[in-house]
Amino acid sequence: MRSPAEMTVIQIDITNVCARRCAHCTRFCGHHARPAMMDFETFKKAVDSLRDFPGIVGITGGEPTLHPRFEEFVRYYRSVIGSDPDSSGSYPPQSDFMGYLIAERMDILRHNHRGLFTSLGEKYYEHLELIQDTFGVQIVNDHSHPSRHSALLLTRAELGIPDAEWLRLRDDCWVQKYWSASVTPKGAFFCEVAGALDALSGGSGGWPIEPDWWTRTPADFVEQLKWCELCGAALPTPLRDANDEVDEVSPLWRKKLDELRSPKARAGLVRELDVAGYAGERHGIGACAEPYFSGERMRMAKGQSALVPREVTTVTLASGEPAGPALREAGDRARDWVLLLHGTEASEDLEAMLRTHVFNPGCLYHLRNAPGRRPLRADFFSVRAAALRSGRSLEEAWGAYPERKQVHATVPASSGPWAVVGLASRGACHAGREASGWGRYLESLWSVTISRPGDAALLWNIILGKLGLARWLPACRIGNAWVSAWLTFVLLLQLYVYRHTANGLGLAGRAREALAAAFLLAAVSLSAECVGGLLLRRPYPERLRSGNALWFAASAAAALLYLSGYLIRCGLGDHGLRRPWALAAVLLSVGFAVLLVRGRGGGRHG
Repeated sequence: MRSPAEMTVIQIDITNVCARRCAHCTRFCGHHARPAMMDFETFKKAVDSLRDFPGIVGITGGEPTLHPRFEEFVRYYRSVIGSDPDSSGSYPPQSDFMGYLIAERMDILRHNHRGLFTSLGEKYYEHLELIQDTFGVQIVNDHSHPSRHSALLLTRAELGIPDAEWLRLRDDCWVQKYWSASVTPKGAFFCEVAGALDALSGGSGGWPIEPDWWTRTPADFVEQLKWCELCGAALPTPLRDANDEVDEVSPLWRKKLDELRSPKARAGLVRELDVAGYAGERHGIGACAEPYFSGERMRMAKGQSALVPREVTTVTLASGEPAGPALREAGDRARDWVLLLHGTEASEDLEAMLRTHVFNPGCLYHLRNAPGRRPLRADFFSVRAAALRSGRSLEEAWGAYPERKQVHATVPASSGPWAVVGLASRGACHAGREASGWGRYLESLWSVTISRPGDAALLWNIILGKLGLARWLPACRIGNAWVSAWLTFVLLLQLYVYRHTANGLGLAGRAREALAAAFLLAAVSLSAECVGGLLLRRPYPERLRSGNALWFAASAAAALLYLSGYLIRCGLGDHGLRRPWALAAVLLSVGFAVLLVRGRGGGRHG
């Protein structure tokens, strides 16, 4: 078992209300006879207690955005955990919103200490600006794709699991190993499912929500292990598509649900498992951090269409006409988005963009066509923007948008020759974002290896899952082995780049000595961080500003020098014509390095 201090995430469960009632939900949504809402004072205590937690402090539910005080909660959360005033904040119009979320999430522990776990919906759309400005990690699941959930409301005693086997399974439970501890309205718990079971069953509650509760060790879990006896997560159990909404439960749990007057049970959405015919060998146990989907993009399909502008009020100005009167008029009748056209008309391309792209309500968009196409000058904004909710008129508040939220964007062509160019451009942008995301993910993996070695195995399991290798490499899930392998790989790579940079570019004398000194200093700083980080257990961002940044700068500079020299050599007639694949590989590598550096420079710090 892991202590909460070793976990990547700790959740704050602010409500059990949800628009869905998925089969085998870990929060048992649909079974609660009465909704539960965390009060503000409990939420403040929960956030304050996690002020120094170095991982992700998540807000979840149920569906957290359905809490009536969600905005108030998030603003207090930002005041304690931090916010992202310099982030990208999903400011550009997003034609692939899920791709944006995945790329941001892959920057796993550098600065993304704020997480939202949501199924989208009406309230997410309403709070879109606040969410994008706050949460670096968003785990979204709109349940538009099938996802296989493990049955939870089963007991090992009813399934005939002997004590020795049970203790082994319990201590290796994938929920407690890969997921999170949690804070509910009734206290703090070492496991999120234990907290949910306590809430469902009317238990006695968890630990007091006090500073550093999350530093408790497994020796302190004894009083909460009773919930493991009522949970089937650690066992080989049947899987069911969440969208079926039917829970498979043991006879004991069927009786309990009837006593609790579970709405799902009363609606016939509970099926009692034949425990006498149970055969564990026919079922599997969760073996990775993301057991429900083969790929993260499966988490959202219909969500994009739910987040595009829903109501657009169009205001057309004559050429040279002042915008003031039109803005006052728009303020009286607009309820969502306003499109302000300056001496032009809305084109099919513009209308297609507004139907398919996700816009941040907190931004003022200046939309133009690409050069060579019909001129377009349009401003696009939401009357729900925080900058406009000050009681002032739109005309008065027009200049209230911060510079970072005034976004200049090109309208993509939806037909004709320009559509091919636009499609290629969007494809290149998506590919670049994927490459940048993977680069940041690998860098984060290196960083967390230094700062929190206990999470190295978790992150390696995630990356193996992304590559589809997790099921084929079960023997490699050993944390210390992965730490050693990763350190060895990076140091060997660093040495290789240094040697080929110096030799390939013909560096000698002071230039070679300076390069050697940079690598030596970087290696020494890394070694010092490995030792100091383990002894002092400082939070990661502090280390980022010291040796780790130095290592990155030295390695990136050497790699770019080496690639530039190799590019020059490949461009010579006696190499370039015979080995075009080498030139293409180098160009891709240079592009990847540039994206990696840009991703690091534009990252959020909080």
